[in-house]
Amino acid sequence: MPSNLYYSEAEGNEIHIVAENGTALETMYRINIGGRAISPVGDTGMFRQWDMEDDYLTEAGISVLPVLITSTDLKFRDNISSYAAPADIYKTARSMGNSPNISLIRSYNLTWEFPVDSGFSYLLRLHFCEIEPPISKIGDRVFPVFIANETAEHNFDVVLYSGGQYKPFYRDYVVLMFGERGQKKINISVALQANPVDANSVYADAILNGLEIFKLSDTTGNLAGPNPDRIPKVVFNTSPSPEKENSNRTTIIEVVSCVPSGLILLCIIGVFIIRQRKKLKESVSSNSQGTPLPTEICGYFSLAEIRAATNNFDDNFIIGVGGFGDVYKAHLNGGATTVAVKRLKSQSSQGAHEFTTEIEM
Repeated sequence: MPSNLYYSEAEGNEIHIVAENGTALETMYRINIGGRAISPVGDTGMFRQWDMEDDYLTEAGISVLPVLITSTDLKFRDNISSYAAPADIYKTARSMGNSPNISLIRSYNLTWEFPVDSGFSYLLRLHFCEIEPPISKIGDRVFPVFIANETAEHNFDVVLYSGGQYKPFYRDYVVLMFGERGQKKINISVALQANPVDANSVYADAILNGLEIFKLSDTTGNLAGPNPDRIPKVVFNTSPSPEKENSNRTTIIEVVSCVPSGLILLCIIGVFIIRQRKKLKESVSSNSQGTPLPTEICGYFSLAEIRAATNNFDDNFIIGVGGFGDVYKAHLNGGATTVAVKRLKSQSSQGAHEFTTEIEM
């Protein structure tokens, strides 16, 4: 990584924030405000992924998306490296629109929110570049900036700090995030507001081009977030129930596994769907035998797939215990389908016969 890109103050950056080499940074978010996503190959040789803002923009109001025409060259200052961010970051933005209805613009804040782990400090880098033709002089657009509901800048002037129009510029901020007691996740908000009535600004407007958020390691070098909550266990009644015939559609995966002599793990996997049965026609004898489950509605999964769906039968995925064995919660089809996985314990009195019988019920 180039010197002074993130770990120390870039020359000329007025906010005196230093992240020393002993501090570890974890990338949380890189956002192209107002523009398209940028893949690592589209970055400036740093192979960074820049995402769109859509999932994080919580209050847009009447904002607009100004775009710098490609024929206009950006003017990088000597103290702002061209690899600080791709040129496309600075050629797109979101502004409040410079509407003649000033009271409407001042009625909302342009706001983004980002979930993060509680109990850590975060480095936020805001990227700016004045790309709208009317905004060319100091004092044309002055606005306050809020981070985590606190005032970070009272009167921020991009032209003043960048040195002119079409000149990329970034500014860094560090904020310590703590939630309520026991709260594991908390949102960092970044909000822009049109200049207040008493501000010396020609236009009632605000602008942002890009945003990066990094988690900073604590004094022990730790970056680990809080442990997820355990899934509560539920004990299932494995005895057949007459209500099953009228139950809604249910998806179940049953896994039978045992380890004879400690050498072989045998898993019998069946996927079946219990559908609501239609009433038997009066002409059908009540003594007629049920037909086996049609094979065309059964799915078959390898042991590797089941291990992946249950995180290798992780105890944290156990949601119940029955006479057959432990029942695991699992996710198939990329998480689109949630199923129950039943694994036979070697000491269980049930076996393959009971397993097959239950599938055909």
